Amino acid sequence: MSLRVRRLVLIFFLYTIGLSSASAAQIQKQFVTLAEVKNWAANSEAAEKSQFGAFLLGIHDAFNELFFCTPHSVTRSDIEQTVRLYLKSDADLERLSGADAVRQAMAETYKCGKR
Repeated sequence: MSLRVRRLVLIFFLYTIGLSSASAAQIQKQFVTLAEVKNWAANSEAAEKSQFGAFLLGIHDAFNELFFCTPHSVTRSDIEQTVRLYLKSDADLERLSGADAVRQAMAETYKCGKR
């Protein structure tokens, strides 16, 4: 693809982003905070539970076999319970983002064997 075509595609892409209905705060937000993850974990509403589960599975899918290794027998509820317990028990998480705390919880629970 020529440089001119690449520039036109980039300009079109940036123009499309500018027209989207997403607010600036949503576009600028790059990570989920630890407080948000703890809120989702503690909340009993269906929407919050769903967000918590989806967030955990996203972290799991992105980092499994890289930072931690879950056995095939581990279920979604096992992962949710593991992370909930970890968020409640470890007080040294305040410096981490939500994703880092979840990844750390899984890494300490589901350690990888030697490769």
